[in-house]
Amino acid sequence: MQSSRLIKWNNYRFLRLCAFCVCLSGINAHAADRDADNTKRNQGDENALTPLDQPNNQTDVKTAAALRSAIVARDDLSANAKNIKIIVAQGVATLRGPVASAAEKANIEAVAKGISGITRVDNQLTTKN
Repeated sequence: MQSSRLIKWNNYRFLRLCAFCVCLSGINAHAADRDADNTKRNQGDENALTPLDQPNNQTDVKTAAALRSAIVARDDLSANAKNIKIIVAQGVATLRGPVASAAEKANIEAVAKGISGITRVDNQLTTKN
């Protein structure tokens, strides 16, 4: 009797796991059908710097981290602005991605210029409107 209950319990758990997996596969398939918000905007950027181009030397990594922290700490910036691409190489900060306005673009550039270790800012940010 005890082993019969155990078998039924294991079958029940297995069926629940299968149902869960089917639900997840449906969610992932649906998500794959939709483009990310800025997918079209990123097309044509094959030759542009990406975060993968961020050098691994300690100075550039620390400078990029300081810039990211300073941007994220700002309450006046949109979520998109806080998620821009930042690449710092040999003191040059490259900023890429969409922001809400020209004022936000200028604010981010000003923040970047105020970070120790940044000698020049290449502001490639784009405004949504």
